Amino acid sequence: MNDWHKNNLQNLSFILQIIKFIYYIYYLVVLVVKMPMSIKISEENYRRLNTLSGKLREKFHKPVSINEAISFLYERKKISDLAGTWKMSDEEIKAFMGDLKKGWSKWKIKSA
Repeated sequence: MNDWHKNNLQNLSFILQIIKFIYYIYYLVVLVVKMPMSIKISEENYRRLNTLSGKLREKFHKPVSINEAISFLYERKKISDLAGTWKMSDEEIKAFMGDLKKGWSKWKIKSA
């Protein structure tokens, strides 16, 4: 192999190392770091997110960011998580149960 080939191979090797380095930086910045983004929301929604963040802070006894509050909103919930969250007076319970019984009394199984 002559000198010209050796120089070209060295240059090619150097260029490949640069390309690997660029891909490595891309991987770190775009795929691993996940750069934060800015979004515009209304003042009302901002207040709601801050309120939710405060409630979560009280519940978990740790600081909660607005980003964590949004993530909390999108978590899949189980129906059992709602147990005890619906506050009703005794009168509301009686009215609800009465309406429910009335609805069930009208319901009939359709025969085949």
